[in-house]
Amino acid sequence: MARVRAPEQTRRNIINSAFEEIRLYGYQGCSLDRILKNAKVTKGALYHHFENKAALGIAVLDEVIETFIYKQWGPSLENQDDPIKCMIDRINEMVNQRFAEDLPVLGLPLGNFVQEMAPLDKTFLLRIRKLFDLWQGLISTAVRHGQEVGTVKKDIDPDQSALFLVTAYEGVTSIVRASQTREMLKNTGDALIAYLESLRV
Repeated sequence: MARVRAPEQTRRNIINSAFEEIRLYGYQGCSLDRILKNAKVTKGALYHHFENKAALGIAVLDEVIETFIYKQWGPSLENQDDPIKCMIDRINEMVNQRFAEDLPVLGLPLGNFVQEMAPLDKTFLLRIRKLFDLWQGLISTAVRHGQEVGTVKKDIDPDQSALFLVTAYEGVTSIVRASQTREMLKNTGDALIAYLESLRV
């Protein structure tokens, strides 16, 4: 097993701490001092790895959120003959996790970046588009495979369905974040599942 050099681990600690900070307070509201404190690193270490706060935010998008999206929607959907069941499982996991945690609903990190930074910064906008394209592509590929094996209706457009699912999933978390009620979380999750069930043959 390859030994992880200290600088690599320091960088990873900073990124993970930044992700948690942004998840709680948003990108614009996040505190570099809190990030440093939680990562147990100095300001010099931060600026050794990242030119500025924007560079750190981009690293969070590229190295944490992109990995999260792929892990959630990649392996579980690839070459699955019943992609509808897999997507329903993802939604149920999201709903059940939020209920189990009994914490304020913070929204999805990608959606939070969209609301804060996409209108303000082109670099963030391009990265965010890339991640939505990845997410949509994973779903559309899975839906197309389901059509090929006969588990998904042939008369739907996989790309349009994937786009709707991604935007609806993000919308669900935004609505629930605004209401902060578990009932809204369950109801909106059920609505998404009902849409997915309608795609079955």
